[in-house]
Amino acid sequence: MAIKVVPASEGQAELIEAAVALGDRNTKTLGHMPRGAYPKLAADGGLLVAVEGEEVIGYALFRLPKRSPHVGLAHLCVAIEHRKRGVARLLVDAIKKRYPQRLGIKAKCRRDYWLSAMWTKLGFVPRGEARGRGQDGETLDGWWLDLGHPDLFADVESDALLVVTVDHGVFVDLRGRTAGNATSESKALEAGWLSDLVELAFTPQLLHDVRDIGDIGDRKQQRAALHELRHLTPGQEAVVARVEDLAQAARNAFPELLLDTELERRLRYVAETSCAGLQVLATRDPELTRLADVAWEVAGVRVVSPSAVTLHVDELRQAQVYRPADLMGTEFRTGEVVPGAEEELVGFFEQSGDDSGSAFADRPRRLAADTVMWRRELLRDGQGRPVALYVWAVDGRTLTVPVLRTAAHALEQTLARQLLFLLKRLGRECGARLVRITDASASSAVRAAAGDDGFFDDGGALVAGCGCVRGRARGRCHGA
Repeated sequence: MAIKVVPASEGQAELIEAAVALGDRNTKTLGHMPRGAYPKLAADGGLLVAVEGEEVIGYALFRLPKRSPHVGLAHLCVAIEHRKRGVARLLVDAIKKRYPQRLGIKAKCRRDYWLSAMWTKLGFVPRGEARGRGQDGETLDGWWLDLGHPDLFADVESDALLVVTVDHGVFVDLRGRTAGNATSESKALEAGWLSDLVELAFTPQLLHDVRDIGDIGDRKQQRAALHELRHLTPGQEAVVARVEDLAQAARNAFPELLLDTELERRLRYVAETSCAGLQVLATRDPELTRLADVAWEVAGVRVVSPSAVTLHVDELRQAQVYRPADLMGTEFRTGEVVPGAEEELVGFFEQSGDDSGSAFADRPRRLAADTVMWRRELLRDGQGRPVALYVWAVDGRTLTVPVLRTAAHALEQTLARQLLFLLKRLGRECGARLVRITDASASSAVRAAAGDDGFFDDGGALVAGCGCVRGRARGRCHGA
């Protein structure tokens, strides 16, 4: 039988009494609430009940403050025999649906109830703590569920060249109460010469790790220090999906890995960095470092040590610049141009003069028959429309690009910048020192991006260095 979530109005005494009775049976993990508060909150729209058949199996009791733009969740209660069926999520989702104009949902819960896993699963993050009013003075955790409204301060673009997320280990090195010999590597991230180049940031997983610290003094010190770093709040649904993808890839790469809460915690750092539109995560955790290839292949996140950030800040900065958040969640796919499909491309890409119509289609066709093993690659969007075409090969120490076009698209400028970064990376992987774009009719978006990315004109070609050489990549590099 389907579970329904319905509002209990002030006049629905039977539903209200059923909620009161259910609350009375679960007082061990619920804050005290006078019976008279139930009908009062119901009259304000603050009581939702989960019903299966004729039985009330759960309820959410909450306040809707007139002077604060949040929902104050007082009780979230599910009958013991109906737990682990998703009832709590149904109730929270119903609040979100009924009050989308609110900024978020606040809740308080005693630490000794050991319910942090439940709040985390529902998408809440720990935000501060307070001393309870009871005689025992037990600490209450504050929990917050963001409803996804734009944050004017969070959306301000960083002035730094590179934004780096840190895991809890690095954060403790920087802001913990005790320092060890190993912390000096992390502290180098805050060297004076890096102040205008690197900004440190944290994601929700760090809030969970700080919340789990047992020592109250250390916990308070770290929580107070969080305001010194940039706070990122990626979408919860996107993070959950990315964690699942990472976990599957980790299982495939390391069959012996135990998929426990510790592994999920590490993967969440990667997923949250990725879904926040960033690409660099600093850590000293050897197990997280072990997953670096998985993080890059699945989420496009470079898991690096703090020392790697300080040594390669410029290269990492370019990696971030050319992977903007606009591309997150899109479905771009790259594949080689199928022989005979060249004519299909004519209507999509910018052409002029002698390089139009059949002449344009003939260029990649002739390159396919050349003695050089050219890679003819086509990028399509989620609807299958061609949005970028590039042809390349490595000849000695130069990666040559005779065709580089982008099609009119909402993300054309972004794609052009990312393609230039991709070509530089391909050059490095293949042992090249230069990228040379010889397409005289390269699209205007490409030329504008090349000017911003340090390419210079060399006899009509656009040329730039590849950066540091890392050795050849298998199966991708072709030459004469």
